[in-house]
Amino acid sequence: MRKITKGLLSLLVTGALTFAPAAAFAATDNTTAVTNSGDNVTVNSNSSQTSSVTVNNTNSADVSQVIHASANTGGNSNSGNIGGASSITTGSAGVAASLGVTANRNTTAISGVDPSSSNVTDVVNTGDNLHVNTGVSTGSSVNVNNSNSAAVEQMLFAHTDTGHNSANDNIGLGGASVSTGNAGVAASFSTDLNRNETAVMAGANTANTVANATLVTNTGDHVYVNTVNHDSSNVNVNNSNSAAIGQMFFGSSDSGWNGANDNIGGASVMSGNAGVLANFAANANSNLTGVGSMADPMSINFADVVNTGDHLHLNDGVNTQTNLAVNNTDSLATHQMSFQHSNTGYNYSSSNVGVTHVIGGSAGVAEGFSATGNSNTTILGNILSLLSGLMNFI
Repeated sequence: MRKITKGLLSLLVTGALTFAPAAAFAATDNTTAVTNSGDNVTVNSNSSQTSSVTVNNTNSADVSQVIHASANTGGNSNSGNIGGASSITTGSAGVAASLGVTANRNTTAISGVDPSSSNVTDVVNTGDNLHVNTGVSTGSSVNVNNSNSAAVEQMLFAHTDTGHNSANDNIGLGGASVSTGNAGVAASFSTDLNRNETAVMAGANTANTVANATLVTNTGDHVYVNTVNHDSSNVNVNNSNSAAIGQMFFGSSDSGWNGANDNIGGASVMSGNAGVLANFAANANSNLTGVGSMADPMSINFADVVNTGDHLHLNDGVNTQTNLAVNNTDSLATHQMSFQHSNTGYNYSSSNVGVTHVIGGSAGVAEGFSATGNSNTTILGNILSLLSGLMNFI
């Protein structure tokens, strides 16, 4: 949670402080003045501002990583010798492999989507039958669509061998000896797939503001005044992730299968250590979404009618609407398999004349499996409050 929160905080702060509002989101202002007119006057004054931002990210990754590795210092023979000691000493054999895949990451930061529109209508000194219709409409739409698909196959075939040595049928002082080095395999598998980070600052500089002022002064009879404000804001964030991960490891480590037989003068077999280590980590499908604003949307409608005659009709309306939809769809299939073999045994010292020793090394297998997937974090609210709340997690 700490890592996710810091990532979102970075996006929000970066967007709020460094992303300048686009010119397309500038304010729209409309001013109408009618003074000293006669009868039958109709005034229609409207102001409209609409902004739309759409971001579409589509990613597809198909990755196959296959390694065949072999390391061998064994398979040696020292046999049929007469005179002196016969010995075989092998070095160590090892394979270390790391397979990692990082794919399909989308980072989107949008700010400045804060359109504002204002309308001022001033009608002074008219006759009868006055019709004044004023309207202000502001709309903003932000759509972010992230679609990721990943298929990853990671396979490792590794074999290390320091064994399969023989020292047989030797005659000499000191006898025959076989000493092998260590054999080991270390493997690491990791994936980091399908990450979406989205920060939308709807109203990063000011709130969506709609202002409508209508002033009617000194009119005759039959006055009709209609004022309407409409403010709408829509934010849609859609994240769709699909990941199929296959991680397979076939590992073998062998320092055994050594022989010292039928020797005169003693025999000794000492095998080194053998070990296999594997670590699997699968991480996929993470969605981090933050939506907020510096201030709440605001709609202001002001109508001032002074000194009119009979039959005044005044209709005054304000409509503010905010729609937010965050949709996360994740699918993860993970297949992790490990087949490991570690051997220091199967050593033979038979039919020898003299002191005989057989010493086997340690053999071990260590495995670690982890899978993390389908994580969705969504934080909504006023940016100032949101940042204050996030500080508790840092």
